This record gives sequence, C-alpha cells and structure tokens, in this order.
Amino acid sequence: MPFWMYFLSSALALRWKDFEDAVQFMAAKENGITHIITRNKADYETQDISCVSPAEFIENTVNSGDTGACALNSLLNSAYVNNTQEANSGH
Repeated sequence: MPFWMYFLSSALALRWKDFEDAVQFMAAKENGITHIITRNKADYETQDISCVSPAEFIENTVNSGDTGACALNSLLNSAYVNNTQEANSGH
C-alpha cells in the first residue's frame, strides 16, 4: 500500500467531523510533531498531540526566553498595529 493511501486511510479511520483536521493530525503524528497551532482546538479530539492557540504558542514561547519567538512576537505586534492603522484611515 502506498504511503499516501495508508496516511489518508488512517485519517478516515479517526472518524472526525472535519476530514482536513484529521489529515493534519495524522501528518503531525507521522512526523513526530508535538503541537498543533490552531484557532479551533476543539476540532482536535486527541491527547496524542497538544493543541494550542496562536496566542498561547507565542506567549509560551516568548516566556521561555526564545529570542526567535520574541522577534516573531514583535513582528506580529507590528503587523497588527499597521493593519489597525490602515483600517482606521480608510485604506
């Protein structure tokens, strides 16, 4: 059986409401991923992989002292401020 067929069959066997979430979960599991970052944690019905929101991920990573995460947080805050200013100016 080709790997992709095994992979998709495994996702189908989960019987989740959202097949795309099941595929993402199987991809994470097969590749040793420990966290899924999502805005909808309820869709991942598993204890095998931790699910965190984007905000939780950034907060936990920044609090760990990771300089890359600090730079990412700064970039995201800057993008938010820029988008907010553009929205308020009518552009």
